[in-house]
Amino acid sequence: MTASPQQPQTERRFFLAGTPDDGPPRLAPEEARHASTVLRLRPGDPIIGLDGRGNAWPLMIQGIQRGTVEVVENGPRQTCPPPGDPQASTPEVRVAFSMPMGGHLDGLIDRLTQLGVARFAPFVAAHTPVRSRTLTPKLEQRLIRIARTACKQSRRLWEPRIEPLRPLAKVIDGTGNSPRVFLDPGATRSLADWCLGLEATDPTGPIGPSRGITLYVGPEGGFSPGEIEAFASAAPPVQPTWLGPHILRIETATEAAAAVALHHCTRRPPP
Repeated sequence: MTASPQQPQTERRFFLAGTPDDGPPRLAPEEARHASTVLRLRPGDPIIGLDGRGNAWPLMIQGIQRGTVEVVENGPRQTCPPPGDPQASTPEVRVAFSMPMGGHLDGLIDRLTQLGVARFAPFVAAHTPVRSRTLTPKLEQRLIRIARTACKQSRRLWEPRIEPLRPLAKVIDGTGNSPRVFLDPGATRSLADWCLGLEATDPTGPIGPSRGITLYVGPEGGFSPGEIEAFASAAPPVQPTWLGPHILRIETATEAAAAVALHHCTRRPPP
């Protein structure tokens, strides 16, 4: 019998509980269980250790015993500047959204993380369903795990931040002076044109010196008249933009808006 050619080994990535900067590297407990019992890795297998703060260490498994995985450094560290840094290819895109219903939130966090969104700011608006007005610690921990899995899959080195669930007015007040827009099907300017306008008017970068942008996506029922007035009276005002002629679900609109913004505001890294 002829042996089949060996397939290239898939790069395995794991979040660390202790980095080489602090002492011997250690996998996070849930990551160690996954490596030993699910993937069944063995001593000598190479892996990548992540801290979620822009650092990646080549590691090698030295030993596995009762769910404990011992690892050692196996090469130089790789670093990446944070989103929004002048040296980074991506801006700090902050997506503020009304909490969707049911299990749609899990997929939303997964896909937005893959796209490169840096911060999530869930809010409660006037038309947010009652069942979507809580973010329990258990749910928050699940979303963190989902975001970490998406980081590993997309080879992203910066873990996104999930802000506390707050009323929309508080989220607007906490944005700062970075450019910001909200989705409105009645707006006269598209999100793409707005992004191109930022790039044309600021020579320091596609989204200005702050390298940050905030997108607001409302609930299924849209923003209330009072909330639209709050956007207009904010300093600076939050500009209305549109994605297209159709009314979209929260997760569809949020992901589409993030994709448009990142497409127009991301610099391709040099080869």
